Amino acid sequence: MNYALFIDDERFPAKDRDAVGRPWIISRSLDEVRDAIAELGAPAYASFDLDLGDQVPSGLDIAKAMVNADMIARYGKVGDETDALACGFDEVGFRFPEGFSFTVHSMNSVGGPNIQAYLARYLGLMDRD
Repeated sequence: MNYALFIDDERFPAKDRDAVGRPWIISRSLDEVRDAIAELGAPAYASFDLDLGDQVPSGLDIAKAMVNADMIARYGKVGDETDALACGFDEVGFRFPEGFSFTVHSMNSVGGPNIQAYLARYLGLMDRD
């Protein structure tokens, strides 16, 4: 399914659909993101918040789980650490679709740019493969 994923523990997207008309699926936690991927497949677009509550995985943790699951899908298991960091996303078949894009809407001035840089670097390396 071609959908947009909005990852935030409190806020809602400004509109019912993203800029190109895909419906938003709202996920409040890593578990809800994994459930959405299990049911709908990988999103075509994602918008990340960093802070998803106290003592729970952050938006950066979700981005790292996506990257690690994508690496497992593309290159096979690369060790226990990568498997653990995939947080089960590999078990639901996550792989970044061609043309995947994202934004970071976090208000956190340090963590937000960290998500941006982490995903941009990985997706940029993927484009060179």
